[in-house]
Formats: sequence, structure tokens, C-alpha cells
Amino acid sequence: MWVPDQAHEALRDLVRAREAAKKDELRAKHRLSKFLLRHARRAPEGTKAWTTAYWKWLASVRFEHAAQEATLLDYRSEVEHAANRIERLEGEIDKAVEGMPPEHRAVIEALQCLRGVAKIVATTIVTEVGNFSRFTRPKQLMGYGGVVPSEYSSGKNTSRGGITKTGNNHLRRVLLEAAWTYQHRPAMSPRLKKQQQTQGEEIKEISWKAQNRLNSRYWRLLSKGKLPAKAITAVARELLGFIWAIAVPTRVMVTDWNRDGIPDLVAIDWYVHVLLGTGQGGFAPVLDCGLTVCTAQGCGTPPVLADFDGDGNVDLAANNNLWLGMHDCNVTKATAFRAPSDTAFPMAAADLNGDGALDLVVCAYQGALVDGVGYLPGDGHGKLGDIVPLDSLEVEHATCGRSVAFSADFNGDGRLDLVVAGEFSVRVFMNTCQ
Repeated sequence: MWVPDQAHEALRDLVRAREAAKKDELRAKHRLSKFLLRHARRAPEGTKAWTTAYWKWLASVRFEHAAQEATLLDYRSEVEHAANRIERLEGEIDKAVEGMPPEHRAVIEALQCLRGVAKIVATTIVTEVGNFSRFTRPKQLMGYGGVVPSEYSSGKNTSRGGITKTGNNHLRRVLLEAAWTYQHRPAMSPRLKKQQQTQGEEIKEISWKAQNRLNSRYWRLLSKGKLPAKAITAVARELLGFIWAIAVPTRVMVTDWNRDGIPDLVAIDWYVHVLLGTGQGGFAPVLDCGLTVCTAQGCGTPPVLADFDGDGNVDLAANNNLWLGMHDCNVTKATAFRAPSDTAFPMAAADLNGDGALDLVVCAYQGALVDGVGYLPGDGHGKLGDIVPLDSLEVEHATCGRSVAFSADFNGDGRLDLVVAGEFSVRVFMNTCQ
């Protein structure tokens, strides 16, 4: 269950007002075009409707009777008024988005990496859905959008019909509009390239996977004799799955969160959720810490859970930040560590320099540490020092966000060594620190 606050409801009203304005604009354009058609006024061949050339031709149209001239002027004024109204509302939407909570604003930015999803569509999706984490599976979000098939079951008989349309019709409308773009072969438009410059590799991968899968899905359905409208509905349904994957970047880890000797589960999407183990195979009700750890760049690799300040409690490192005192969700301190770049991914915690304090292993593909792995030395009190590069551990630019690391003493010298596993390689670094 998620209850929107007043600011979220206000933005939703604004987005719906813009939707109503678009409908009014369409009606006004229809009135004007049908008026011209009744009087055999047609634009020159090759002139597309409502372009600059079309408006130039429209300005030259004249009628014999003054009453018809007045009618034309009124219809034209109504179309122009509707366009000005839409422009004004879109400006207000831009201002309102800037004031949204960081986690919702980050989802809006990330969703624009998908084909067919620009700012207005992304904002509509977020305002209509709200907190994506309340949907534990993509199918639940598909049901909320009303794009799943209806079903009638009796005994062993199952009959499926058209989509239910029982969900959010505002969400369903923008989904169907966006889905039509996937009939074209996969490609990166200038808008997508620009938008993805500020996003993490994980989100870029989801976006490209969506283009390939949904395009092949559309044409495969057409080859089976399905109508284009039905094929697009199926594409819209699967598009919601990719939207969910971007909006809910869940990571699950195992740790003894409350130091009772029983393993617990920590699930991280945009927030931190803890399931305390009972020791009998079950878990206590979910404990929501309400701490935002992901950004517009995504969550990268799974955040690192370790005791960085030596107090025996679990601390968390994610996205250039270190949170101390996480064991009871009562965060006592949150500090930003000096990562080599904005695109650094925490990978593991280990005492690599042998000083008795945990260090943080990171991977980055920009900034001071280019396409490589290094570690931030810890002081045992919750502070991390400057990057120490491990030059022999280079990583692929596209796989840094999917690389993982772990430590062990592989050569029996009493010092922890480091293993980094990427998408296409495994590299071992022997510790030579004295």
C-alpha cells in the first residue's frame, strides 16, 4: 500500500490537465480541418498538416462571406490557444518535477533512456504509479496498467479474452503510445544518446535489450497473423516489465543485521528493506529504513555491507556514500567518500593493506581511475582515504558496473589477495603490501 502525499497528487493533477489540453487541441484541429474540407479547401500536395508550411498556407485561405471568415478566424484562434495552453502546462510540469523527491526524479530521468519515453511520458508514468516498490513482480504492475488478458475459468476450462482495461487508463494510454515506436528496428536516436550519457551501464543495457526484444516481439506477432493493434498491446505489456526493471533496481544480500547470530536478508531498491530471520526458516515483517541509496545512475553493483567503523554493527557503502549505524535503521552518520569518479561502483570490503581496518574495493571507468580497480583505505573509524589504484586490474568500460570482487589468501602468505570477475574475464591480484 502506498499513499501519495499532497505534492505528488498536485503534480498528477497537473499532468492530467496537460492530457486534457491535448485532447482539446485535437478536437480544435478536427473542427478546423473539417471546416476547410467542407468548403474544398485543401493544402498543396506534399504539405503535412500543422507544419510551418501548413500554417503559412492556412494564413492565405480566404472566403467570400464575412461569416465564414469569422468562423475560420475563431477555429484558428482556438487551435493556437490550445497550443499555448499546452506549452504553459509543460513549463509548469518541468518546474514541478524539479521539486519532486530525489528517488522519483531519478526514476523519471532513468525511464527516458527507453525508446518512446520522453519527459512527459516518464512523468506521467511516475505520477500515475507512484512507488514502484509496492509491486513485487512486473506482472503486478502490468495488472495495474490493465494490459493483461481477461480470463474466465471454470473447472479445467480456461478462456482468455481481451485486456481487462480495469487498471489506470492514464498509464495505459501513454504506454500504448510509446509501444508504437518499437515497430521500427533498434537504433539510438540523438535524444537517447544524450539522455544515456548521465545514466549507468545497467540502465543502458536494459534500454537496448528492450529495443531488441520488443521489436522482434512485434514483428513475430504480425507474422502469426495478429492485428497491429493487438501486437502493440502485447508490446506495451512487456514494456511495463522493462519499466519495472529500471524503477526497482533490487539487490538482495545476506548478513546478520541485528547481531543475533541468525542470517537476515537485506533488499535494496531505492530504499533499504530488512527481513530479520527467525532462525526457523521464516522472517519477521519487513523493516523499511526509508534511506535512499540509489541515484539517477542506478544502483551499480550490489552495495557493500560491512563494519567500517569497528563498532560491531553493519554499515553500508553505496554510490559514493558510507552510512554508519545501520543495524537498527537509526543511521548515526552518513559521509560521502572520495570516489575516483561519479561512476564508481563499490565492490567488496577487505583489509588489503594489513592495518586491521576494512578497506573498500571500487571499480570505475572515468575520472582518476580509468577502466580499473582500486581501493579506498579505511581508518577503522568510518572514514575512507584517497584511491589506491591496482594497475594490474583493468576492466572493460562496459562491464565495470557488472564486475564483482572478493578476497582470500590464495598463496598462503597471510595477506588477503583480490579476485575481480567481469563479464568476460577473471583476474587475480596477489597482495604485496608490507
